[in-house]
Amino acid sequence: MFWRLANLFRRTYKNQLGFTLVELIVVVVILAILAAVMIPKLLPYTQQARVSRAEGDMATMKTIIESYAAEYGQGYYPKTGTPGTYSSSTVMGPGMDISVVLQSGGVQWTGASGGITDPWNDPYEYIPYTDGNGNVIGWSIQSAGQTKKSGSNTALYESDIYSPTLGTVPTTLTGSGGTAGAGETSNGATMP
Repeated sequence: MFWRLANLFRRTYKNQLGFTLVELIVVVVILAILAAVMIPKLLPYTQQARVSRAEGDMATMKTIIESYAAEYGQGYYPKTGTPGTYSSSTVMGPGMDISVVLQSGGVQWTGASGGITDPWNDPYEYIPYTDGNGNVIGWSIQSAGQTKKSGSNTALYESDIYSPTLGTVPTTLTGSGGTAGAGETSNGATMP
């Protein structure tokens, strides 16, 4: 019985020659048509995922900055201009540079090459807002966004009083009343 089935199986598949060239071309054409239809529909989801990642990065940075102000900054936020490196022996206190503060929270903000970049491979920028005495009373972090142009309608920013928002970073924050100072980028590159 077993030998009969084995012989029948061999005779059946011995006569098969495989796929013809025409059949293979038809399959490739069908796959190409499906790809051409689906790719444009999936691209907006890719951009939305990038926006979501940038918002997540900025939310993480916001948490670290607010924690610093409450615990070490005596109510004031980090300054800019002197990027440094955080180590376990760093003594945190008022007037720390944003790079040290964010590194203390695990964000690779170096102020030089190798620092964190947004999902479009551009740097983030931290902008301090100071009062008349030079105290940093507000802040914002921005990403140039999809169009890679700071101040465009696709740029993203977050601050001490704004949740992630599309558009141009205000020169004066309504809540803090501070005036924007010189910014510092996450990897030393200039904002596009």
